[in-house]
Amino acid sequence: AELSVRKGVIELEMRQGQYRGPLRGLGEEQKANMLAFQKNQIAWQGLRNFELYWGEVVSAQPLKVSIGTQVLALPPESYAWIRPSGAWDPKGVLAAGDMLRLCYIGGAWRISQDPLVQGALVAFDIQSAGMLALVGGVDYARNQFNRALYAKRQSGSAIKPFIYAAAIDKGFTPASIILDTPLTYKSDEFDEGWRPKNYENKYFGPTSLRTGLVMSRNVVTVKILKQIGLSYAIDYLRRFNMDAQLPRNLSLALGTGVVTPYGLTKGYGVFAANGRPFEPILITSISSHDGATSFFQAMPRPAYDQGQEQPADAVEPDTAPEADPDAAAGIAVDPGDDSAVEPAADPSSDATVDAVEPDAASEETPAVPGVISEQTAYIITNILTDVVREGTGWRVKALGRPVAGKTGTSDDFKDAWFIGYTPTVLCGVWVGYDDSIPLGPQEAGGKAAAPIFLDFMQAAVADRSASDFRVPVGIVFAQVDRQTGLIAAEGSENTQFECFKEQFVPARQESVPEDLMLKEVF
Repeated sequence: AELSVRKGVIELEMRQGQYRGPLRGLGEEQKANMLAFQKNQIAWQGLRNFELYWGEVVSAQPLKVSIGTQVLALPPESYAWIRPSGAWDPKGVLAAGDMLRLCYIGGAWRISQDPLVQGALVAFDIQSAGMLALVGGVDYARNQFNRALYAKRQSGSAIKPFIYAAAIDKGFTPASIILDTPLTYKSDEFDEGWRPKNYENKYFGPTSLRTGLVMSRNVVTVKILKQIGLSYAIDYLRRFNMDAQLPRNLSLALGTGVVTPYGLTKGYGVFAANGRPFEPILITSISSHDGATSFFQAMPRPAYDQGQEQPADAVEPDTAPEADPDAAAGIAVDPGDDSAVEPAADPSSDATVDAVEPDAASEETPAVPGVISEQTAYIITNILTDVVREGTGWRVKALGRPVAGKTGTSDDFKDAWFIGYTPTVLCGVWVGYDDSIPLGPQEAGGKAAAPIFLDFMQAAVADRSASDFRVPVGIVFAQVDRQTGLIAAEGSENTQFECFKEQFVPARQESVPEDLMLKEVF
């Protein structure tokens, strides 16, 4: 886990190409001590992949660097990542005696630097709820702040599965059609109002709920949130016990709420645990140094057996979606895939995005055995597997086994997320700067965080057999028309198989579909 996080942030900084230069001003004795200590470390541990080492410049042209055990001749490939790419000249930047950071990558050396980008990783065994890994930063020796537990960051589109689950329990199905078309919410704060946009800065017309989540369509999510009702959605999200701070306006759909990596990953644990509460075990036991006395022993959690049937008694869906009169909020938007928005006033309430509500228990939330029904949890899991197969999380396909997950990116690429799970392991990754400056152009969750998830999971599931997600009782599959979301008529060509709760299978299509775009316009 530590290696995966370190590798991910180093590769990110190399992609951005901004080199901050060598370390200067050290005395000869101090440099000698640094290299002597490093020589001992290398003799003890050997050279480790994506580990950072110190090197003293012997000459700038040709570039030669001493690491204590040997003098390295560094070819142009070792600094090809530095901008301007292919034109960066060490002679104009480096001088003999400068101290450099070098990174050992796959048997080769690269000029590097102590990363300023930070990362966090949280992983659990789904069956036992036991913690597998907890990484709170890139280098504990440099900074001891545990970002996994305490960093409150905007979730971006990583919050969308919870909103879509709320819609499923409000009567929507994965085949429900939402029109991805321009819309404007009026606001006294902004003369032109708020116009949510998709990352691609275009609109896609009739879009199924499944596609809206798989492709992380912002406009579709905003329309769904408005239709199910803001108050209902916030109460629904509180069930997941994420300790999130949620804005009371439509920016909730785009992830302007803040949450810790631990809290958000724990929330996804409800989907992974078939709708049951997911309360991780961080400490398994406390005993005396000799093991003779036990002071604490964690109680085992009930296993979330993928082969065990569970009753669908958590949530009884409402029969039809209703509009929320408080939902139309005026919010300033910066478009982007998985992007969130800048806070602004909500003209329909006294609250603003800055005035957020803690994710505390609500008296309106029913006390039920499960957080959500097993059927709802499966439908979201099924959709999230498509996020990996063909959506924004496509890089994770390389895991080579069934995996569900979701990317997330906050406004201006300040936070990158990937939260995902197999039937046995749950893992959440966050990447960002501590001071919330942008990570860099196009550093979305699928690019900055998903590779860290993949790298860790390849090790975490290596000794676990591959299995598929279990289909619970009460789920049926049917072929639907992609344009209408109805059961496809015989001879229909644009169809796909979809999963439904058995009581919410749509009607059969009887005729040629209407043009839904024209229907909305007229």
